[in-house]
Amino acid sequence: MPANLTFKRDFFCLDDQLGFDRYVLTLAEMITDKHFRTPFCIGIHGDWGSGKTSFMRQLEEQLKKRTTEVMAVPVWFNPWRYGKEEHLIIPFLRTIAAALKGYEGSEEPTLKDILAKAAEQISKAARAIAYGATFKFSVLALSGKDMIDREAKLGKDDIAALTDGLPDIYYGIIDHLQKAVQDQGFRLVVFVDDLDRCLPEKVVELLEAIKLFLDLEGYLFILGVNRLVVEEGIRRHYAYSGNEADAGDQGGKAGTLAEKYLEKMIQMPLELPPIEPSRKRKLILSLLENSTLSEYSHLIEYGIAGRPRDIIRFVNFLAFFCRLAEKLKHDLALEPENSGRPGNWQELVKRYFSPEFYVKWAILAFAFREDHRLIIGVTSHFFLLQQAARRGKDGRSQDDEKNEAPAVNLREGLRRVLVEGTAFAEEPWLIRKYVHLADAVGQVTAAERMVFSPAGLQAGMNVKGHPAIGAMARVSRGPFLYGDDKKPANIEEDFEIDVYPVTNRQFADFLNECFPGGQEPKTWGGKQIIYQEQSRLSRNTPSQTAAPWSIEEGYDDHPVTGVTWFGAVDFCRWRTEKEGTIAAPFRLPAEIEWEKAARGDGGNEYPWGNEFDPSKCNTEESGRKGTSRVTDYPEGKSPYGCYDMAGNVWEWTGSAYDDDSKVIRGGSWFGGRAAARCACRDGDDPDDGDDNIGFRCARTIKMN
Repeated sequence: MPANLTFKRDFFCLDDQLGFDRYVLTLAEMITDKHFRTPFCIGIHGDWGSGKTSFMRQLEEQLKKRTTEVMAVPVWFNPWRYGKEEHLIIPFLRTIAAALKGYEGSEEPTLKDILAKAAEQISKAARAIAYGATFKFSVLALSGKDMIDREAKLGKDDIAALTDGLPDIYYGIIDHLQKAVQDQGFRLVVFVDDLDRCLPEKVVELLEAIKLFLDLEGYLFILGVNRLVVEEGIRRHYAYSGNEADAGDQGGKAGTLAEKYLEKMIQMPLELPPIEPSRKRKLILSLLENSTLSEYSHLIEYGIAGRPRDIIRFVNFLAFFCRLAEKLKHDLALEPENSGRPGNWQELVKRYFSPEFYVKWAILAFAFREDHRLIIGVTSHFFLLQQAARRGKDGRSQDDEKNEAPAVNLREGLRRVLVEGTAFAEEPWLIRKYVHLADAVGQVTAAERMVFSPAGLQAGMNVKGHPAIGAMARVSRGPFLYGDDKKPANIEEDFEIDVYPVTNRQFADFLNECFPGGQEPKTWGGKQIIYQEQSRLSRNTPSQTAAPWSIEEGYDDHPVTGVTWFGAVDFCRWRTEKEGTIAAPFRLPAEIEWEKAARGDGGNEYPWGNEFDPSKCNTEESGRKGTSRVTDYPEGKSPYGCYDMAGNVWEWTGSAYDDDSKVIRGGSWFGGRAAARCACRDGDDPDDGDDNIGFRCARTIKMN
């Protein structure tokens, strides 16, 4: 049991585990080279979590250890910690002053005296600014804005003295520090970390302050920055500061300025190198400590991206996931007999609730979130991924692989994880338990569940777009939780179902082709197809130029209503003839098929989850009081990618409700949230066509 694994703090490390040592030693040698001329500015660039702080702390330690002719005094400044300060230069100067005053790196009294005097001069500058002295001195002009007047705190004579004295203070700093540099081989190395965590205006203020010291010999600045974030802060500052009338012109210049700003300031940019494979494994093993999970460190190496912070966050997720799984493992015995447990559940728990499978599933949930989103609603997607990963490993022939493992978009890292060791049993109950564990830890948000669907992702669709009208979603065969009591039910064959209800435009095409001349539409059996007064479709006066049937303006993409059950069946027959017979014939879905397409495998109360949300469907609560476009509620789509399966219109199915009625599903704009539940069912007379009943088509997928 991996219970000895616990949370790991995301903190810098002085023990090099990331492969920085060569870079750190090289920089330390150059910084303390007596022939190296300052001032100078080095940029340590990298994304958040790439190890900038660790790199800089290791460099700081190297500088403290070095006994060279040039004495480097490291100063560490975290600007984001002073976000509430009105002017960042105040804590910035005070930090430098404190480092100079407290320097213990030399026993030479002359140097200590020089540094102490320099510290006092810097402290005076900080106090002058803190007390609100207004000055116009070009070298010390920080941001082009006057400091806020605080005359209430000082008398006029005091303010005048401070203001008049600032040039002397500045030149005093120069004099003392240059004396230290020239006579004592002194160098001040200021580390500025996490600059990219500051607000844009604070970023610019501090960079302007640093630029003041880039004229002073003996100063070296090392900035840890995410370059893109800082450049965006500079861009925003110069695009929106100043006169509003000039904002447009400033905005046009801001992009170029942001790109050049750091380039002019930083004389040596250094991009942090990626972690070497051997170092990455070392980091993973150190985080796993003596845990039994260390046996599976290679799986973590395969599956988790190389940023140090990502690896640490994953290990924290894994630690919690493992302990949670162990508790669930014992709680499963308390589930009632009718909960859907398979007969061999104890064997499954014993075999598959173990460290190897904890690691594999944690990697899937943490690093391959798009696939995990699909598995939440469509359990069989995991089986497709596993089959694709293990092709050729389990003794199947190439022909078997083609039939048994449909193509899926399987990324290399996940393939390497799933192909290792023992495969998960293809038992939906087991997979649902693992999905529940990962979902409880919050790796997949409700919003993410809504956006991704098998239909969209398998087709390579942009998730921000909509499928075309007439597109169909594939629904896999197999078990799912059915009805109000969520009992296990089974779909015997894969099938497809319309992503949207049939629209007025689609149905008008059917009427115009099958009933030219505007005659009253009847089924082949003589039943009426559509109630004219309850539809947005109307018959035109016969002519040679106008189509017999037209749609009320603005309602082309609304679901067709007023169609009898017999009319819906007739439309399916016409569509089969129109689109050919390569696939199985179109038909109305059986209600069990409709429900699986609406709620997925895990028994969702509504297509998007278990909490009702009027912003995700057109029901009485939405207040629309009529039908809506079939694309209006993408956030309410089902796990299989079907829209409008809650609200808008009830939908005919192919199943009987009783001797006289056919089942309708989904609720409508006219009814409330209770009727929009995936498990809700009602019946209606197949001869009737109401203004809140529509339909969608389905067809069985023929197996080769």
